[in-house]
Amino acid sequence: MRGRLLIQRLLLSKDINIRHLSPRPTKPQLLDACPTLPAASPLPPSIIKAIENSDTIYLGTRHTASPEAYGDRSKLGCNIRGGRSGFIQHHWDSKRERHCLLLPDYSGNRFLQSLGNISGGDPVAGVTIPIFKEKGTDVLYLTCEAEVVSGEEARRLVRGVSGVTKLWVTGYSMIEGALPLGVTEQQGKEAVGWSPYNPILRYAGVKGSSTPSAVATLTDVAIHSPTLATFTWSCPASTGKSYRPGQHIICDASHLLDTRVTLYSHMAQFPGGEKDLNDDGTRSWTISRAWHDKGGKGKWHFTTTLRRVPRGGVTPTLFSMAQRITAAREEDSQAAMPSWAPEVPVLGVDGEFTAADEQEAEGRGNVYVCSGIGVTPLLAHLSGKLREGQAVGEGKRDVLAIVACRADELEAMRGLVEDAARYAGSEEELRVHYLVKADEQDGEAAHLKKSTILSPRATAWYGTRLTPSSFSEAGESNSDAGTFKLPCEAFAGRIAYICGARPFEQAAKQALAAAGVVDIRTESFSY
Repeated sequence: MRGRLLIQRLLLSKDINIRHLSPRPTKPQLLDACPTLPAASPLPPSIIKAIENSDTIYLGTRHTASPEAYGDRSKLGCNIRGGRSGFIQHHWDSKRERHCLLLPDYSGNRFLQSLGNISGGDPVAGVTIPIFKEKGTDVLYLTCEAEVVSGEEARRLVRGVSGVTKLWVTGYSMIEGALPLGVTEQQGKEAVGWSPYNPILRYAGVKGSSTPSAVATLTDVAIHSPTLATFTWSCPASTGKSYRPGQHIICDASHLLDTRVTLYSHMAQFPGGEKDLNDDGTRSWTISRAWHDKGGKGKWHFTTTLRRVPRGGVTPTLFSMAQRITAAREEDSQAAMPSWAPEVPVLGVDGEFTAADEQEAEGRGNVYVCSGIGVTPLLAHLSGKLREGQAVGEGKRDVLAIVACRADELEAMRGLVEDAARYAGSEEELRVHYLVKADEQDGEAAHLKKSTILSPRATAWYGTRLTPSSFSEAGESNSDAGTFKLPCEAFAGRIAYICGARPFEQAAKQALAAAGVVDIRTESFSY
């Protein structure tokens, strides 16, 4: 079909990932091809791998002129689409007997001409996927039957989007060296300039990953500071799921999203706000405590300790509710939970960041190195002694904890840790060092001592930080130079658990390795 090729530029550039490409001499070769894929024929593994690894695609569509419309001309359209590697989902469609790709329509990527072409009478599309390499760029070409779905049907396919383009593959061609451009040697996967607007990966609902398994209802709340609070939830045990301290609960908190997030905005209004534009409300919270009713009610109960995130999507709403509930209980201590207490659908329970059992630990002690709200695994492991079937004091072992926190959260952090230890009867096992980042603008923090003994087994170190050399030396502790120090022999034979932001995690790993710790376990805290 003859026609004009229109390349849309507006509203798309913010999701394009950046690569530095240089000219490369190539000799294009056809690696694999099936221009007309018979029904019931699956795609080869190499083609599926290319689709799964893609972070950039080009979507080609067409518009066939209508004889009844004056001035209407046939046209071709092409859109570039970007995302994180794996943002294109796929599954086998048993009804059509073809592989089906799911292309989500994220905020700011409303490529209306292409969607209009597909839904307006030309339900076909061409997909081009570049595979960037150092010696040149391979290209995968797909021909597809296409359909645009929206609303609830789209959300059932991919969480958090209002539109999805379904692409059934009818043919393919893979050409090696099709594009005479290659990435420079230092441009590995980590060196790609990922767009800050790329949302997290959302797995297709056709795989059952977004179907709620239960609904958790808020039953209690305890505010520890303006930025820290513990929420207690309950949910039916009839779903067959169990909950363990240290795991994380994945929930749908979309109905709790702040209005600032739910209102449409094409571009972020402040640095760091790019993720808000595609926030679907899915949250992952560490379970601090968990217990099961034995009195016939058949419910699980668990707690999650959360930090209020400035300009956060969900925590401002939760903390506002917590303050209202607390104020009502101050007036009437017997007040029941209000009818508007939040409920969150549980999408799943995951994570293996649980304390080693006695057989695995073999009597070794534990060391926890955590920062901020990353203290939740420590709380979980302490309280995990009271999970079903384990008594207080059973399986005691020496616990060393290093907790980095802000000055205004020290008392709240200390209270949380001591409560968890007391809850499990572990006070005598636990030794805690708090690394306190004092606010330079806080007059009170400015004259605090370098170190303060909070209790016989807890010390606060002000203005000190964790570095890769913190545990590398033998002998006495010396943290007077701004760097926290503990002798390397304090870590001998321990199992180490790390939870904090990535820079903190890297420093902790290096410090523990320098102390000779071999068994180091981490929990990603970069959500």
